[in-house]
Amino acid sequence: MSLYGLIKDNDEPNYTRKYKYKYIKDEPLDGKDCIFVKEEIFILEDGNYISINEYEPEKKLRAFWIEKSTGFVLGFAPIEPNQTTATPEVIVLRNISWGNVTDSDVEVNLPSDYRILNY
Repeated sequence: MSLYGLIKDNDEPNYTRKYKYKYIKDEPLDGKDCIFVKEEIFILEDGNYISINEYEPEKKLRAFWIEKSTGFVLGFAPIEPNQTTATPEVIVLRNISWGNVTDSDVEVNLPSDYRILNY
C-alpha cells in the first residue's frame, strides 16, 4: 500500500489501524532535499487506538525520505521505535528531472500502414 493510501485510509471511520507520520529531521537523500519521517502504527482496541509497540516493543517501524519540492517518497528503511537515524534499504526514485518534453525526445515506432487522420 502506498504512503498516500495509508494516510487517506486514516480518515475512514472504524478503521482497524491508524498510521501517523512523525517528522524526525531534514535529511538529504541521493542529493535531494528531503524530510525524514517515521511511521507509527496504532491498532483499534475497545474503541481506542493503542500503539503497536505496546504489544510488540521489538517491532521495527518504517521510515521514509520525502522530497520537499515534490512530495515524492524517495526511499525507506526499517527503524527501531526510539531510533532517529536509518540507512535507506530501498531508494525508490533516482535521476528525476523536470522540464519540457519535445517530440524529438520520444522515439516512436509506428507500423508502416499507420495513417494520420485529420478531422
